[in-house]
Amino acid sequence: MRRALIILWSASIVGILIRLFRAGSDIGTYDQDIDTFIYMGSQLLGGKLIYVDFFDPKLPTVQYLFAPIALLKSITLHRWISFTYNIAGSILIGLSIKNLFKSDLLLKPKHPNIAITGASILFLLLSQKLIGGLSGQLHTYSNTFLALAFFFASFAATRKEKQTDLNASIRKSWKYFIAWTLAGFSTCIAISIRPNIVFPCMLTGVFVASMHFVKYKRIPGKAIVSFLIGCFISVISIFAPYLFIENGFSIAWHGSIEAPLQWISTNPERNPSFSKALFFIMNASAAGVCGWMLFAAALPGIWIFSTKRLKSRKQQLNILPIASVIYIIGLSYSLTQKNLWWHYQLMGVLPITIFGVIGLISLDSTGKRSTKRLSAGLALTFSIIFAYNILIPEVRGMVNNGFQDNSSESQKVVVQEYNKVLEFIKSLPEEDRQFTSPANFRLHWETGIMATTVGAHPRWSLHAYDMKKNPTTSILKLATSEKLACQQLTDTANRYLIFDETNSKTATRDLFDKCLLASDDSWLDISQKIGLTTESISVYQRIPNNSKQGQPNK
Repeated sequence: MRRALIILWSASIVGILIRLFRAGSDIGTYDQDIDTFIYMGSQLLGGKLIYVDFFDPKLPTVQYLFAPIALLKSITLHRWISFTYNIAGSILIGLSIKNLFKSDLLLKPKHPNIAITGASILFLLLSQKLIGGLSGQLHTYSNTFLALAFFFASFAATRKEKQTDLNASIRKSWKYFIAWTLAGFSTCIAISIRPNIVFPCMLTGVFVASMHFVKYKRIPGKAIVSFLIGCFISVISIFAPYLFIENGFSIAWHGSIEAPLQWISTNPERNPSFSKALFFIMNASAAGVCGWMLFAAALPGIWIFSTKRLKSRKQQLNILPIASVIYIIGLSYSLTQKNLWWHYQLMGVLPITIFGVIGLISLDSTGKRSTKRLSAGLALTFSIIFAYNILIPEVRGMVNNGFQDNSSESQKVVVQEYNKVLEFIKSLPEEDRQFTSPANFRLHWETGIMATTVGAHPRWSLHAYDMKKNPTTSILKLATSEKLACQQLTDTANRYLIFDETNSKTATRDLFDKCLLASDDSWLDISQKIGLTTESISVYQRIPNNSKQGQPNK
């Protein structure tokens, strides 16, 4: 059985690697939110900070994370870097399970190494195969830091259990203090990357603390203080650059707190219900395996183990699966506050992995041959599904198409048009390269040219959703009106304006044309001149004049 599992897991990993090697790097082959993140990183390399020089409703951590990727200027390398984060997260999950075997939180099965490896593999496969995994969405980085926090928390649990006099040992153990401090630091870094998880993290923390109180009749004050210190250190490190800017604290507050809250409150899109958000998370399917399947497979082991142990004063044996459920409930509630995107399912990877793995381990640890066989059978079944749905399609695709581009003809045309525009910009003298492309920020990070629009995303560049002018939008210089949007777009620094209509998240063409008409100068359409054959991408050149023409030249 062990050999079969190892072979199947290896096959799944091979499929993942083939998928990464075959993944394209052209525009349209990845989520174009990534272009905004790399653009943010490229601006940091130029000494420009989010909220001060441009805006996106993300925290500065995202800009820091993507600075190295912006330096490399490669989508392919970004995919491999995010995959490296997945590997790091999977290793941390395995080490966490190993730590838990040393505590009273999880019984050690007959083959602990298989359980540890299986946990790591499951985390890795879910991270890569859920929507957004291959694109390297922000959840990849957030989940890795959450796994790091889980590792430090599990390490703290082993430090606690190894002592004979619990009360005295906790007070004297600096390792316990450091572990919880690092857990707090890692958790808050994860939250700063994906703020949607702040509520589930808080809810889970309250539950864990209450379980500690039930068992020991006291609040885990040492752990809570250490955790909060770590979180405070992370906040200081994230916002440290703003301490050296005039009114930096005010700008950071309005950019990181006020503006996102106003955006959420004014978002015209209908928010999902709690049940819809819960089903959204649990229906997340990776290579034919969804959250419901893993939960269903884990329930027998958790149920049998819980009913057997609750009478022996080991209530903590239930803490991990219940904490996982509470986290998912908190996450589902958090997602009711804004519209859903498919890559949000990646936020459920950690709790689903923990619940599923602990359920199968518990099933194997009951001591009965029947339950051991059931645990092994379920693990084998999931491994077969993963291997078949990951390896076979990738091998088939590699045999049919090799490592060549298999995108549609229309997409290939878009890529050709984009490359022509990129070559045109790079061919210009450096002093004449200034341009703004409000619907395509890849052009900006590839050329190193900063856009004059403050919004650093196609949906923010020419309008700030339905946000009205107020002190926050004024401080951040957000385009809350057509006049402000046009002033930023047609800024005198721009020699060229580029509009990309292929992006589904694009700014509106109507507003773009209005801005051209409202400009003090004329704008000449030079798309055909530089060899563009479709209307998917348009390039306009500024023609300074004293008398405005009635419309943009065509």
